[in-house]
Amino acid sequence: MIQFDRDKMEASLQDLLKADKKTKKSILPTVKEDDVVETIIETALEHPRKKSIYVVDKNNALVGIITIRTLMRNLFFSYHKPQAHSRRIIKQITDETADEIMHTDYFYAKYNGMVEETLHYMIKSGVYAIPVVDDNNQVLHELSMRDILRFLYTKARK
Repeated sequence: MIQFDRDKMEASLQDLLKADKKTKKSILPTVKEDDVVETIIETALEHPRKKSIYVVDKNNALVGIITIRTLMRNLFFSYHKPQAHSRRIIKQITDETADEIMHTDYFYAKYNGMVEETLHYMIKSGVYAIPVVDDNNQVLHELSMRDILRFLYTKARK
């Protein structure tokens, strides 16, 4: 049985992203804060394997995330049971831009962060993929649990 040594988990995300050829920087689904719903939908459809769309400001800094689930709830609100006050539902119906739909309470990892703490949060919160940002909060990569598993498995086999 393979053992994952905790010492090997002390690697930085920078090491993981450099070592893993499959995690190369790819074009990520991003929209601007003032982009309209149609643009958000088109972006989602252009990236069919991604579960989140990253909302960036005029400096391309990450300011929010729109999950496909959130987008669908906003588009097809009548299919969901109200989980909030009717004022929230009315707001949801009238949301027209990314900054009105996006989540601002999201988790991200810093490029110079550590693999173990990122993995711990992802497992604890049930998040499958997170953005990795630089010191200016610009999205560099999307890191998935599969990427971390691949990296740790490769290290464990050495």
